[in-house]
Amino acid sequence: FFMSEKKIAAFFDMDSTLYYQESWWFIFKYLYRIGYKRFYWTCFFIWAIINLLIVKIKLRNKLNFYRVFQKRFIYGSQGLNVKIAEKYFKSLYEEYIKYKLYPIMLDKIKWHKEQGHLIFIVTGAPMVLARYVGEQIEANYLITRHMEIENNHYTGRTFGKNPFEKVKVELVYECLEKNNLEIDLENSYTYADNYFDIPFLELCGHPSVVSPKSKLKKYAKEHNWEIIIPR
Repeated sequence: FFMSEKKIAAFFDMDSTLYYQESWWFIFKYLYRIGYKRFYWTCFFIWAIINLLIVKIKLRNKLNFYRVFQKRFIYGSQGLNVKIAEKYFKSLYEEYIKYKLYPIMLDKIKWHKEQGHLIFIVTGAPMVLARYVGEQIEANYLITRHMEIENNHYTGRTFGKNPFEKVKVELVYECLEKNNLEIDLENSYTYADNYFDIPFLELCGHPSVVSPKSKLKKYAKEHNWEIIIPR
């Protein structure tokens, strides 16, 4: 019997890795502009700015802030009709993201495809948005956050695991098992921009950091990782 040859993959974070800025900011701007729950989003934005300042002066844990931030952000979708949401997210994607993917990252993706590598997107952004990016870059697999739906409306909650920090790694392994994929992780690639993505970056033998801030940049240099600065 011959052992099947393991495949090589490239795992990409999405926000601030494939394009500039976080998807939450695009979602906030779009929903505020069209007038959807404008009062809620105004209060949310003020809360976020105040808490970011508190985090900056080290009076609040950054990781804890991110977790609460994500929950409150998703809660803003409560009551939104699924079909209307599809329309919103498609417009948002075409207006803010579609033409703003980093050329250097598109070149990376093209190179991986030429080598026959599998392309994964692993992101905390909601599936309803991530799938448009996945279609654009022709990703083979999407690992994203899933928003709960009841009676064709979003509940403002999520289900399943949140692809964040170490959980990203868990979800990658679950995806590989579910799809019966044998991946040569030692010779595979990871791309991300955030210090909290270090466990994800260390999943493969070829990690690359994209536009890293000082803490992640220092870590990357210490470990001889590729540092990508999009122009």
